Amino acid sequence: MSKALLTIIYDGLSLQSHEMDVRELAPALLAMSDMLEEANSVLNGEQTKVHVNVKGSFKSGSFGIDFNVVQDFLSKTLSFIADSKPITGGLAIFALLGLVKTGGSGVLQVLKWLRNRTIKSITKTDNNGAKIVTIDNDEFLVEDYRIIELLGNIKVRQSFDFVITKPLSREGISTFASFTGNHEEAVIIHKEDAVYFSTPEQEDSLLEDKEDETYIQAVGIDFKEGNKWKFSSEEGTFYASVFDDEFVEKVQNNYIAFAKDDVLKVVLRRKKWLTSSGIKIETEIVKVVDHIRAKKQLRLPIKDK
Repeated sequence: MSKALLTIIYDGLSLQSHEMDVRELAPALLAMSDMLEEANSVLNGEQTKVHVNVKGSFKSGSFGIDFNVVQDFLSKTLSFIADSKPITGGLAIFALLGLVKTGGSGVLQVLKWLRNRTIKSITKTDNNGAKIVTIDNDEFLVEDYRIIELLGNIKVRQSFDFVITKPLSREGISTFASFTGNHEEAVIIHKEDAVYFSTPEQEDSLLEDKEDETYIQAVGIDFKEGNKWKFSSEEGTFYASVFDDEFVEKVQNNYIAFAKDDVLKVVLRRKKWLTSSGIKIETEIVKVVDHIRAKKQLRLPIKDK
């Protein structure tokens, strides 16, 4: 078991009474815990498990929180096993994230240097570091490539947003500081730099693109150009864009009497995307193969004379 202590402090006029709005504090605490746990997972895999304990620490005109990070070394993957890699301890994790001063750089320092500029390229160097080049050809060298791994982790980046950007955007909170040990060696971020730690736009990635021939039933129809129609199937109701121009034109010109509850045999295309908010599904009707009108008349047992 290994322990490491990290202190973060928020300072500003609204914190003179050593109080902080729980709506600002709770997300920051959870995000810091998430950041440390995710960084440990990235750097150590299944070799260690992190537990983050929190207690308040109050200094003149500020509100501080101590994070006691406890690493449990899992017995089945202890470092003396031949196929295991060296374990990154709590203090090293703080340093790679850039939350403590070590003479080098971490994720926090890279983000502050980037100032939300687009990265053009990242090149691994011979000494296991990396060179970052922005779109305007500015360069930054990091000594440890693991910083790049953390920089590209969406959960780490989201955590920085909740720990730094959102609290410092509040009226009366002007600085964020983090340190371990000596307060004079704190890493400090001022309000004007907080925007550089916001969550970046995440590109959606296509998980699945599949076409199937199936039956669907019309629930709601809107004939305005570009609007989606509402359908139902055994999987429930959904909205779909109809790309069979010939069928749409016939419906609009009354060549086909198409109404609610009619059944269509269609070629249905579903695209599943992974987005920053979860999985998104886009549904399209590529072609209408057959049109089955809803029955309007009851089938009665009528016999001929």
